[in-house]
Amino acid sequence: MTSVAGYFGMNLNSYIQEEPVYFNLVTGVSTAGAFVFFVSFVVILWKKGLLVL
Repeated sequence: MTSVAGYFGMNLNSYIQEEPVYFNLVTGVSTAGAFVFFVSFVVILWKKGLLVL
């Protein structure tokens, strides 16, 4: 998620950064992706017996 913030913080003149819809969309997609990655990682660890709940 930090790399997404870096992309929006770059000094590029693409005018995407001025639209709040794109900011919210990218923030939501990157948050959902990080959540899916985390849950997948926990499930893989649990199935391999490396995680004790």
